[in-house]
Amino acid sequence: MEIVSGERGKEYLLAAFATDDGKNLADDHFGMAKYFYVYRFLEGREELVDKRKNARYAGDESMPHGDPKKARATASAIEGVDVIAARRFGPNIKRLENKFVCVVTRVSTIAEAVELIRNNIGKIKNIKSEGKGAKCLVLKPD
Repeated sequence: MEIVSGERGKEYLLAAFATDDGKNLADDHFGMAKYFYVYRFLEGREELVDKRKNARYAGDESMPHGDPKKARATASAIEGVDVIAARRFGPNIKRLENKFVCVVTRVSTIAEAVELIRNNIGKIKNIKSEGKGAKCLVLKPD
């Protein structure tokens, strides 16, 4: 994975936050959220750049947790994202952490999670630069 260059060659990261209501992080696993709100982090600032519907809602709801097809459906909904953040991840975390930096947050709202990502952006960039198979990062408020 490479850090994406933005305007005028500046580096930025895209992070997807699992949510059902656009304000709070989803209570269920990342892949069970209705939506993914995508934020761009650039030079100490962040902005909401996309609201994506979870592809699993168009698929087979009978697929069990950990099904590889479910992981592929989730990954397709967050294509182009560097970081995924949620309160919980299910068994497919092993498949997702090969493509994304996975962040487990110990907060309830997207705003709080955005702040955690911003305050730990250096750690996240280091994990991203390690490439495939990086472990999840657990972030909680100080």
